[in-house]
Amino acid sequence: MSSVNSAAATIRRLEGKVAIITGAASGIGEAIARLFSQHGAHVVIADIQDDVGLSLCKELESAIYVHCDVTNEEDGENCVNMAVSKYGKLDIMLNNAGITGANKASILDNTKLEGKVAIITGAASGIGEAIARLFSQHGAHVVIADIQDDVGLSLCKELESAIYVHCDVTNEEDVENCVNMAVSKYGKLDIMLNNAGITGANKASILDNTKSEFEAVINVNLVGVFLGTKHAARVMIPAQRGSIVNTASVCGSIGGVASHAYTASKHGVVGLTRNSAVELGAFGVRVNCVSPYVVATPLAKNFFKLDDKGVHGVYANLKNAVLEPNDVAQAALYLASDESKYVSGHNLVVDGAFTVVNSGFCVFGQSS
Repeated sequence: MSSVNSAAATIRRLEGKVAIITGAASGIGEAIARLFSQHGAHVVIADIQDDVGLSLCKELESAIYVHCDVTNEEDGENCVNMAVSKYGKLDIMLNNAGITGANKASILDNTKLEGKVAIITGAASGIGEAIARLFSQHGAHVVIADIQDDVGLSLCKELESAIYVHCDVTNEEDVENCVNMAVSKYGKLDIMLNNAGITGANKASILDNTKSEFEAVINVNLVGVFLGTKHAARVMIPAQRGSIVNTASVCGSIGGVASHAYTASKHGVVGLTRNSAVELGAFGVRVNCVSPYVVATPLAKNFFKLDDKGVHGVYANLKNAVLEPNDVAQAALYLASDESKYVSGHNLVVDGAFTVVNSGFCVFGQSS
């Protein structure tokens, strides 16, 4: 007998509760309405399918129907008022109404690089890896160019169409070979993403910086971009098309955020981007760069000696949001794709307005 009473008790979990369910005339909403009613709720079916909604009401134990277009605030307000007027309260608001939109648009959104061939340097990890994954999702044939062979080869196996090429961006023969391999494998090169970079030693005083340390950063971050741009241009100029995207940094726009070598290299990347955009525009080749704020990549965490939480706690102008590698990848996707077909020479800064605010003196109190 006790088991029967227990079963009966579980049937009425919403006894006396008042629930509005939008989009309740059919589909998932209808299923929710029926179940809520079985559990003792007074159900308000809010929908624009009047005949179906009214018919459902007749089948439920205690229910009313209200015509409600959820995009119309007056309809929403009226629905709530009617529920309270009828039952004296509102316990549950279930916002279920929704539409899918055209499926065609969804497919197009996921194939922005369909059939494109993209070389991404420094693609085995960090921001480069995020870009490689996103480009692959959008239909690109991806050439992962890196010096981290095991990691790069492993990533290739996870992507739909990708090859790995060992490439030290400071070595012109490696860069030339990488471009040649891409063209040999896929017959063309549409996108060159010069992303490989290093931070170098974190030394605040210029007196502590050595010439060799400075040159090492410049060679990877700036000379590497120069070589990538040069050899991409070699095959893009005859094709009269192509997109070159360089990974710069907020350090390419301001000072005081990183070392002298890193800051100088990224200023150089922005300058090279603009200059090469002017030259290569005559051949239909676009050149742009992406400048992110600090992202919790292995490179940044090692440089600042911080974990993910520490990086995310660094001062930011834009609150309630965290800059992730995929955010930078999305910016690179825009510049690489035909959506930006008339954008060239642009530095797309992804920093939540960090570089445009004076945090030491701001009338909006951002310095706090």
